[in-house]
Amino acid sequence: MIVAAGDEASKAPLAGTLAYAREGERGLRLVGEINGVRIEAVCERRDAADFLLTNRGFHWVNESPFNR
Repeated sequence: MIVAAGDEASKAPLAGTLAYAREGERGLRLVGEINGVRIEAVCERRDAADFLLTNRGFHWVNESPFNR
């Protein structure tokens, strides 16, 4: 079920409902409908070390942009 945080948002109608099912040890499947559109998503868990934010380190100031 999709819910929004906060008192005002919680009074808004739901956009849709999703059901989930575990697929093995590292998988998740979401199936449902949002605003009349059928949604099916298959997700796979990844290790934290695979993400750039955790493996590059944090720098307050960069002399040049990292993404260029």
